[in-house]
Amino acid sequence: MKFCSITAILVLFFSLIVGAQTTSQLIDSSRSYKTKDHAKALAFSNAAYKQAIANKETKLIGESALLLGVNNYLNANYDDALRWYFESEKIYSGIKDTTGLADLYSEMVIIYLKLKKFSKAHEVSAKAISCATVVRDTGKMANAFNNNGLIFLDEEKPDSAIASFRYGYAFYKTSDSKIGMSYSLDYLAAALVDNGKIDEALPYMNESKDLRMGMGDKTGAAIAISGIGQIYMRKKMPAEAIPYMKEAIELAHGINYLELEVYCRHKLAECYGMQGNYKEGYAALHNYVDMNDSLVEQQHIKETEELEAKYETNKKEARNILLTEQNKTQEARLNRNKIAIYALIMISLLIAGVFYLLYNRYKLGQQAKLKEVVMEEQRLRARDVLVAEENERKRIAGDLHDGVGQMMSAAKMNLSAIQNQLSFASEEQRLFFESAIKMVDDGCKEVRVISHNMMPNALLKAGLAAAIREFVNMIPDRVLRVQLHAEGLDEKLDKGTETVLYRVVQECVQNVIKHAQATTLDISLIKDNDGINIMVEDNGRGFDTSRVGNNDGLGTGNMLKRISYLKGTIEWSSTQGNGTLVSIHIPA
Repeated sequence: MKFCSITAILVLFFSLIVGAQTTSQLIDSSRSYKTKDHAKALAFSNAAYKQAIANKETKLIGESALLLGVNNYLNANYDDALRWYFESEKIYSGIKDTTGLADLYSEMVIIYLKLKKFSKAHEVSAKAISCATVVRDTGKMANAFNNNGLIFLDEEKPDSAIASFRYGYAFYKTSDSKIGMSYSLDYLAAALVDNGKIDEALPYMNESKDLRMGMGDKTGAAIAISGIGQIYMRKKMPAEAIPYMKEAIELAHGINYLELEVYCRHKLAECYGMQGNYKEGYAALHNYVDMNDSLVEQQHIKETEELEAKYETNKKEARNILLTEQNKTQEARLNRNKIAIYALIMISLLIAGVFYLLYNRYKLGQQAKLKEVVMEEQRLRARDVLVAEENERKRIAGDLHDGVGQMMSAAKMNLSAIQNQLSFASEEQRLFFESAIKMVDDGCKEVRVISHNMMPNALLKAGLAAAIREFVNMIPDRVLRVQLHAEGLDEKLDKGTETVLYRVVQECVQNVIKHAQATTLDISLIKDNDGINIMVEDNGRGFDTSRVGNNDGLGTGNMLKRISYLKGTIEWSSTQGNGTLVSIHIPA
């Protein structure tokens, strides 16, 4: 077991050295390649998922699973994409990550739309809107409504699509996302055109053009301008469409967007044809054909270059394979030597680890033994202090009872004996003499009470329950009404245990009388197979239990020491105005 632990530690150590990127960095790399290289994006998201699983990074597991779904979709692996989406949903739902769920459901809409599963698309679209609403993210809400509009557009429900795109535009406007607003405007214009509301579509397309021009998005602006031209063509207004088509051609040419330039030249030729201007139409069509041929030729050249690059790559790979085969024997020898060195290092580390664990175990054992000895020494010292204290109490109680008590009793008897022999000059003198006798009598009673409290006879003769009962019976009901319940204490306990528990209960009762301003007190003494349980509960004003043991004036420090001597526990439960409960447990 020890060998396995050390090996695991070493493997983790070497893996940390080899690992070059954190999970978050792998996720960022996957996102950066999403629109450039789908294969690399998929590889990075797969590595992020495995690393997140290994590191138990739950949120990042959900995020990397979502990216795996997106990248599989972009690679046209729709079944795998859905499988990863469901995995991400399970993780995000488990940790209640509503923000992550909003992003996930928006991506799921796109794949269901691609698969023409409109009912499922609507279902996840509703979830995306709900999650985005919960997190109050206007950008996510706008994206969710735009996706919802695309579903309606594919279902040929332009009215519903228009409503959704309007919501998307409003949310993007709230968050001042100009790029988002421009997309919503493009979608909205397309939906209005499909619905036959061509005049309404034109202002939206113009606003989209202005936004894209303001952002410096020449590609988006060129597309928007060509869209305005097409709207005028739908309105049978070729004269108005021609300037927009020319502007779009100029912009597309400037940014080398050949596909759009070819498309707009074709549409320009159609505009001239609608006017009956066949000369200009022929020239535009000729330009379109030339450019289209050029585009096809460029594509052909690009394909040829790709084939040549593949051929050169294959040649290089073949040479590399040959060189690899020649070096295999030498590498095998070097690897064997490396393995032998690594094995020796590993064995040395394992032996050192075993010796360290054995030494550490021995050291911990010695520390535990020392701790036990110190604790036993402290317990014996506490026992000696308590025994000495009780012996002193017993001695003082005996001195009070046999010395001072007897002397005061004799004084009372002598005063009573001469009372009848004296003749008082007045009634006032007689009353004064009787008052003096009463004071001596009260002093005798007080000495007996003090002597009894210091060492009650009932504790010596009848045991703990009888001693506590005798003690509380001396408390008048007008001062404090006490209820005592004792169970399982028919036989006497160890003398030391009885003395400690009696003193602790006595201290609790005196605290109630002095500080609690209580009217009732319940004391419970129960002995069973688990040990002794004592509860003292009053209905007084309570106190701050955080002061317990910190010189709080309630003697709690002495109580803790006495109970710890018996290896027991004592707890105070109290709040201001709700009384106090003291719970004591002494194990069997």
